[in-house]
Amino acid sequence: MALRTTVTSRGAERVRGIGVGFASLSRATFGATLVTALSLSACVDPHPTPETDAIVTTSGSEPHASTFNTVTSDSGSVGVDSSGTAPECVEGTIGCQCSPSGTCSEGLTCIEAVCIPESCGNGDIEPENGEECDPGDGDDPTCDVDCTLLPVCGDGVLDNNEECDDGNSSNDDACLNTCEENTCGDGHIWSTQEECDDGPDNSFTGACLETCETAKCGDGYTWADHEECDDADRDNNDACLNTCVAASCGDGFVWSGSEECDDANDVNDDSCANDCTQPPTDFDACGFAADDGVWIEFEWASQNQPEDPVLSYSSTPGWGASQWAYDNNASAEAKDLFGMIMAGNDPIGWVLRIDNSDTLQLRFGTSGLTYDTATVCVTGRSSTTEFGVAFEVSNPLNNDCGGTGNFSAEWVVQADGFELPNNCVFDNVGTQALNVTVDGGSDQLLGLRSVRLTLHGASY
Repeated sequence: MALRTTVTSRGAERVRGIGVGFASLSRATFGATLVTALSLSACVDPHPTPETDAIVTTSGSEPHASTFNTVTSDSGSVGVDSSGTAPECVEGTIGCQCSPSGTCSEGLTCIEAVCIPESCGNGDIEPENGEECDPGDGDDPTCDVDCTLLPVCGDGVLDNNEECDDGNSSNDDACLNTCEENTCGDGHIWSTQEECDDGPDNSFTGACLETCETAKCGDGYTWADHEECDDADRDNNDACLNTCVAASCGDGFVWSGSEECDDANDVNDDSCANDCTQPPTDFDACGFAADDGVWIEFEWASQNQPEDPVLSYSSTPGWGASQWAYDNNASAEAKDLFGMIMAGNDPIGWVLRIDNSDTLQLRFGTSGLTYDTATVCVTGRSSTTEFGVAFEVSNPLNNDCGGTGNFSAEWVVQADGFELPNNCVFDNVGTQALNVTVDGGSDQLLGLRSVRLTLHGASY
């Protein structure tokens, strides 16, 4: 059996058997082993100095270190403090020199001038004799040959290869029963520090986050198969509700920038339609919505000449007279292209009289604006006494796209309108125009009172 002396915190100078367990030694063999060991200990100064108090290894692995060390052999212990100075060893006590007469304290025997427990190996643990264990002839891998416990995880003593040792078997505190520090991701829940720990399965999309916190709505991480979204705020008017469900029309919350309303019902003709838009509450003379976009109206009802209309606009902040301006002019304008349009009284009041040889051009701009749909509403009547009149409103800058309407000769103000073809009025163009003409023979005469252009769903 190879022997070694090693610095340890166990408080006794001992000789360790390398590769030979306690059970392999009979009491007689053990006694012989001690004598052999003590023969080696003769090379060890029982009162070492700081210069000689170092680890001495005759075979085996690196010694076990701690803050208080001892040079060990089977003869007992010689303490060495952290400064490297051995404390006084009292003659006759365990691990110290025998008295000059070769005697030791009670329970100890003097072998090779060193006092050791005479009871070690009898199978009885006798703490009063310095024993921590004694399996006798049995097998105990935790018991060293001098009846002291070998360092093991869980003994409450911090050894070199241990991160911690709290002496218990719990895995839910700061020190695992493997003597490793409890950390997030090790699969053990530290009861006072962690909510969960799924080990390698910790994930910011799983039930246990990589921070060892339990996944929950509002933590800013979308829990797969449980949450549709998670924006970590308490706002129900954005794309993700407080319940971590994606916002949608019909959920009862108005999604800012995407919905006009949300009444969470299936009634389509109430104040909020099923597509989460608000039905218009204001309409022009033709029945088109007047509050879902921007509009401009040209009117000749107050003895105005063709090129001097009264202009009015929707009450839309940020889009008014200057925004409707034509090209670089100060405002929109009307032009009698051939100078033949007459203005005068009619049974319905003041009107412009336009026949099939005239063209009234309405000029405006849309720089910085886009829209969804465009409608035109025209008021007036047929100024003949016998025939109705057909008229057309078209864009000369866009292949004359437009629409037509009709008035009768009845002596009342009439309104007729239509939706213009898609993109008939250009988005974001400073030079736009609509021509008003009579669409019929020489016997037709339009008594024009007003024209309103509305761009629905405008954005600017």
